[in-house]
Amino acid sequence: MASNNAWRVLSTGEADEVVLACDFPTAVRPEAQFSDFVAQVDPAVTIWESGVPKPGTETGGTADDYLTWWLEPLRESGVRVSGVLGFCAGSVYASELTRRLGESQSEEVPLVLFDPERPTSEALYVHYARGIEICGMALDRPAVDEMIAEGQELLARDSDLQVFGPAVNELYLRVADTALEQLGLNQQRRDELNSIFTSFVSWGVAAGHIDPTPGWARATCLSSEDHVVHPMQVRNRIAIAAPHERILASADAVRTALDTIALGVPR
Repeated sequence: MASNNAWRVLSTGEADEVVLACDFPTAVRPEAQFSDFVAQVDPAVTIWESGVPKPGTETGGTADDYLTWWLEPLRESGVRVSGVLGFCAGSVYASELTRRLGESQSEEVPLVLFDPERPTSEALYVHYARGIEICGMALDRPAVDEMIAEGQELLARDSDLQVFGPAVNELYLRVADTALEQLGLNQQRRDELNSIFTSFVSWGVAAGHIDPTPGWARATCLSSEDHVVHPMQVRNRIAIAAPHERILASADAVRTALDTIALGVPR
């Protein structure tokens, strides 16, 4: 069994092995998630999705901290990992996780990526702006525009992920807390919602220290129809007729990913 909520069990199959899925799951994002992926799997396959540490404990965490937190319960359980999936920036963690699992299992583990991306300040800014627009329900338009502009200024001042991440998190918490209070939420509920953004920033900033290129070079990459493909070496690239926001809910993507894992690593 997955322990210490490092892994969330999404589905359980009959085989005595598990497929791991790396992502940052949250109910407030528009993209399909691995919970949508498993809904397309028949017969069921055992799939565990990476969790995130308890809010407040992840601040300042390194990539190695996250990876150790995920790997320890796997080693303790003795479960065999038959494949690893990664979505967007989760593909960075999936790359390193696969490498370490390959060492511990003494065999290369298949890796399948969906629209892989490295975490960037520009991507964090997009999430910041999206959150500010949601806060616009409680703020007037000039206030929203001002916060959007402040985020843009931060990005222009220093786009280094390790600098911009903490700075934009501080900016977001300031405006979000005010907006949520105006919506009538108490402090506990405001802290719960704000912690989602803080957790995402910490997860992304830590991933920025990982070089995923060696792992991606051995991966199968599934690319959505509207995803901007960056120059990267992969073992195999397959186009999926679905938009980025729905690729994890695409029956074609699900079938291709699981078939790839079932075939194992080419010799």
